[in-house]
Amino acid sequence: MREPNPQSEVPARGFILMDRGQLLSHDKRFEEAVQAHTQALSYGDHWRFRLRAGFDTCWRMNRYPEALEGCHSRDSVAVSTG
Repeated sequence: MREPNPQSEVPARGFILMDRGQLLSHDKRFEEAVQAHTQALSYGDHWRFRLRAGFDTCWRMNRYPEALEGCHSRDSVAVSTG
């Protein structure tokens, strides 16, 4: 019997939101990117969600300590856009 793939336990909607956050971050629409990444995390604590939130969004905002913290946060993206 095959072992379940842990990635399959995270709904696809989370990955769609993660991709949306990446695109918004690239376009420097940081507030929307943070919202998309936070929504992605609501679908599961997947390492890619935290990585993209931290290093795609916070890093581009030059918020380096928050970038690292965002990679470890389980509940939301640890950054304020204000």
